[in-house]
Amino acid sequence: MATVALVLLWTILVLLAVALVIVLAPIRIRVTGQSEAPAYLRVSLGLVDGIVPDFAPIDTRRPKASKPRAGAADKKRQRGTEKSGGALTLEWSRIAKATPRLLADVVGTVEIRKLELSARFGTGDPADTGTIYGHLTPVLYGLGASRTGIDVTPDFRERRLDGKIDGDIRFTPAWLVPAGIRFAWSAFGPRR
Repeated sequence: MATVALVLLWTILVLLAVALVIVLAPIRIRVTGQSEAPAYLRVSLGLVDGIVPDFAPIDTRRPKASKPRAGAADKKRQRGTEKSGGALTLEWSRIAKATPRLLADVVGTVEIRKLELSARFGTGDPADTGTIYGHLTPVLYGLGASRTGIDVTPDFRERRLDGKIDGDIRFTPAWLVPAGIRFAWSAFGPRR
């Protein structure tokens, strides 16, 4: 009995140590993509600056595994699982008010090593395009021109989204915990 308890204790300690390393280790995210032919998007994740090999959870150039087609019974089952309300009612105004602080906290913890972005977008409505571009401008100019090459051009005539991206960012998950707690408290905590 003592041996089983000792093995269980060591297993728990090893799992806690692995979780601690993952939370405290820097994570590198590399994004490359383009909308022109051949269009692709690749997002790769790396741990501890290359000591652990990168893996790509999103890679549109990889051949996809074929999924079985859903039958009529599966479609009915999927429709039946749609949620119609619930016990937790989200107050979108509180979430919207807490989001700018979350973005400011997250931007402060993320190290942008490289960001090359060339994009052209349009909504089809000049007023909407101008509004979106007006909201994007402080973020685009606030990222710092030394490591970034950002060129975002609004198209006031057509509805479109095309461009190229090549980015490399680094962050430590533990640094995001205080930002997440502040956001959760502001958005879902007690009302003042």
